[in-house]
Amino acid sequence: MNSGLKLCLCLVCTLFFAVPYVHADSYTPTFDCSRGCNAAPPTAPDVTFPSPTLMVLFGGVTWDFTLPAVDLPGDTYLWGMFDSCIGDSCVDTFVIVDVTTNETEQSAVDTTTAPFGAGNLTFNLVTATPEPSSVALTLLGIVVVPLVRKRTRQSVQQAS
Repeated sequence: MNSGLKLCLCLVCTLFFAVPYVHADSYTPTFDCSRGCNAAPPTAPDVTFPSPTLMVLFGGVTWDFTLPAVDLPGDTYLWGMFDSCIGDSCVDTFVIVDVTTNETEQSAVDTTTAPFGAGNLTFNLVTATPEPSSVALTLLGIVVVPLVRKRTRQSVQQAS
């Protein structure tokens, strides 16, 4: 085995074992109306942890949240929407409570059209279609490159 190929194999092995795999899982927020709603349950696009940003849509009104870094997808969450009024001024407030960490996030919107309700919030892992493994592609390259070089050398020798 020549020194160039040995160096290549050493670099590939170093990168394979030394570089950590970084993988961000996506989660689908699922709201239920187990404590009563006068509209369809809220919805939100997929998020990633830690500190997910949720854009919650409920009854045509959008509330924005960024959950704290200590909140995890497996924690127990409750949500609720209520009106709070001072005099003639009313604000609709959407609240998400992480029961596990006792963290509360809320967002208020000045509207009179928001529905009310409460229930559970869960985060379900989105199953992704796996891509070709970098290990398999690396091994394929390690096998194919020497074969191509050998065939090239043989064809050059036959041509001479």
